[in-house]
Amino acid sequence: AEAGYTYAFTRDQELERPLPGRSPHTLLVSVNADTPIGLSFYARARVATDAYIDDELRTPSFGTLDLRLSQRIWSGAQAYASVLNLLGVQKDPSRIADPRPIEGRTFLVGLSADLPPPPEP
Repeated sequence: AEAGYTYAFTRDQELERPLPGRSPHTLLVSVNADTPIGLSFYARARVATDAYIDDELRTPSFGTLDLRLSQRIWSGAQAYASVLNLLGVQKDPSRIADPRPIEGRTFLVGLSADLPPPPEP
């Protein structure tokens, strides 16, 4: 598991205002688990608070969640299914300085392999 927190308090000292477009708080958490039968699970969540744009406008706060499940097929190869941005959080093109992801919910299914395959243990 991993966790990270960013506190980015920025300020324009001449104007005595925050710098525009910078979220002051961002949290990123991920968990990766492998089982003895070759099944792997990965999850990542990100949360960002709203950010100052000007005295009348702030960016929206948002959170995203990515998941991946994979199964080892043979040494060096695995089948996987994943979803990026499971919550479907998406940028509003008509909103100024919207920091949310451009892509919506994305589903992936596939195979991955190491070439050449690793030596057998």
